[in-house]
Amino acid sequence: MEKHFKNTVLFFDIDGTLVNPKTGKIPESAVKEIAKWRKEGYACCLCTGRTYDTAKWTDATNYEWDGFIGINGADVRGPDAEILYQKIMPEETVLNILQTAEKLHHPVMLLEDGGYSLIGKPNGNLSKVMTLFPGRYPIGTEYHGQKIYYAMVVADTGYDYSDYEKFGIHAAKSYYPYADLVMEGTSKAFGIDLFMKYIGASQYYAFGDSLNDYEMLSGAKIAVAMGSGDPKLFPAADIVTGPIDKDGLAETLKSLLENENRH
Repeated sequence: MEKHFKNTVLFFDIDGTLVNPKTGKIPESAVKEIAKWRKEGYACCLCTGRTYDTAKWTDATNYEWDGFIGINGADVRGPDAEILYQKIMPEETVLNILQTAEKLHHPVMLLEDGGYSLIGKPNGNLSKVMTLFPGRYPIGTEYHGQKIYYAMVVADTGYDYSDYEKFGIHAAKSYYPYADLVMEGTSKAFGIDLFMKYIGASQYYAFGDSLNDYEMLSGAKIAVAMGSGDPKLFPAADIVTGPIDKDGLAETLKSLLENENRH
C-alpha cells in the first residue's frame, strides 16, 4: 500500500445513508462534499452489510472509495481492494439457521458468490425488505453446502433474533424487518478496526441509519445518524442529520470539514 491518508477516516453505510432508497442514487450534494474530503487526503470508505459483489448493484460503486468493509465486518478490503480479512459461515451454522427459520416460518436469504438465494416462502415482510434491492428479487433454491458469506433472516419488526444468536451468531438488526446474521465477534466496528490498523489511522467518523450501524457509531470520534433512519440508533450519535432527501448528509459533511480546517 503506497497511499497515505490523514489520521481520520470516514466510514459510510450504503443503504439509507449514502443511497436514497426512494431514488436508488447518492444525492449529488453528498457526492460533492465527499469529494472535498478525499481531495484533502481523508480516506472515505464504504461500510455495509452487503457483500463486495452486491454493493456493485448500488449507485455507491459508481464513485471511487478508499476501502470497503462488507458483510457487517466479515469482509475487509484495503485501498486497492486487496482482501485484508474474510470470514465464511460454517456449514453447521448455516444448517442451524435454516432449521430454526423453517420452524419459525422466517424466509432466509443466503449471501453467496453472485448474489442472494431464497430459502422458504416469500411473504409481505420479504417484499418490504426487497424495496432496498430493486430488480434483484432472490431466486428460490436449496442449501447444498455452497459457500455462504452470511444469512439474512426476514422476521417481524421488533423480533429480537435470540433464537438464532444461541448458535454463536451476531444479529445485526435493521430498521427494516430483517437482520443480517454473521459470526459472533463480527461487526462493522470489528472491520473498521482492522482497516484502521492497516492504514495506520487512529480515529474515524461514522455515518449510518440503522441498528446494524450501532457498534460502528459507538466507536467513532464523531458519530452521525441519518434523521430519516431508525430512531433507536440516535442515542449512539453525536449528530442527527436532516433526512437523506433533504441534503442532511451533505450539510453535515460540509460543517464537519469546516470544523476540521479550523483546528
